Amino acid sequence: MSGYQSADYAAALVDLGRPLELPHCGGWLLERSIAGAEQCDAIGPYPLFGCRRWAELPRDLDELRGRVVAVALVPDPFGGAPADLTATFPDVCRPFKEHFGVDFPRDWRGSISHNHRRNVRAAARSVEVERCVEPRAWLDAWCGLYEQLASRHTLSGPANFSRASFERQLAVPGITVFRAAIAGATVAMALWYRDGEVAYYHLGACDPRGYESSAMFALFDVALGHFATWGVRWAQLGGAAGWQGAGGGLARFKAGWSNERRTAWFCGRVLDRVAYERLLCGRPERPEEFFPGYRRPEAA
Repeated sequence: MSGYQSADYAAALVDLGRPLELPHCGGWLLERSIAGAEQCDAIGPYPLFGCRRWAELPRDLDELRGRVVAVALVPDPFGGAPADLTATFPDVCRPFKEHFGVDFPRDWRGSISHNHRRNVRAAARSVEVERCVEPRAWLDAWCGLYEQLASRHTLSGPANFSRASFERQLAVPGITVFRAAIAGATVAMALWYRDGEVAYYHLGACDPRGYESSAMFALFDVALGHFATWGVRWAQLGGAAGWQGAGGGLARFKAGWSNERRTAWFCGRVLDRVAYERLLCGRPERPEEFFPGYRRPEAA
C-alpha cells in the first residue's frame, strides 16, 4: 500500500484521530473521541478515502457496530469507488466537490490552458525545478513554506497539519516532492503521492517570491511531465479549497491543467442509531447540512 491508502499515511494523521484498519476492504479510518460522551465516531483520512476492495467496505462497516456511532468519508472519485454508494451510505450520500484530473493517455499537454502555458514560460525565466530525492531532508523548508500558507489563509481544520504530521507524511511510501528554486533558494514546493496508476496532488506552498515568479506553474509542469513518463494513468488534482469547494483561485489553477472532471461525494452512515439520537440531544437532524449532526458548531 502507498499514498493515501497506506497505514503510514493514516498514522501521519494522528492529530485527527486514531488509525482504524478496515481489514476486508484494505482501507483506513480515523477514530475520534466525542466530547462529553463515552462513544467514538470515525472519519476517512484527509482528503480522500480509498481502498483496494470496495465490495468489502459494507462488511467492514457492519463490523464496526458497537465500536463507533457513525462514519463519514469522501471516497476517491479516481480510485475505483462504485458509481452508486447509496446502499453503503444510506444516511448521507451527496455531491461534495468537483475534482480535477489529468488523463495522460489523452492529449494532456494540449489541454493545458493558454494562460497556464504563458505562466510556465514566464516562470522558466527565473525558476529551476528539481525532484527531491530524499523528501525528509526538506522538512524544514517545507514547514517554513506551509506556515506562510497557513498564516496567509488562516488555515484551520484538518489541513492545519503539525510539524510532527509532516515529518511522517514525508516518509509515507509513494511520496514524491518537487522543489522550485531561484538562485538556489527554495521558493515553492509541491507534495504528491503515487499509488498504482494514480498520482495524487497532495499539497503545495510558495513564499512571496514563489508567487511573484509563478513558481507553482513550473512545479506542476515538471511534475506532470514526470508522472506521464513514469507510466501513471491519472493525476488526481483534487478540488477547490474549503468545505463547499465552489470556485476560487485554486479551482481555476487546477482546472487549467485538467482534461477530466469527476464528482467527489460526501458519505455518512449511522452505525448506532440509539447513541446517535442521544448525542443529538433533541436537536433536529439536518444531514443535508452537516453530518454527524451532533458535531454541528451550534451543537458543540
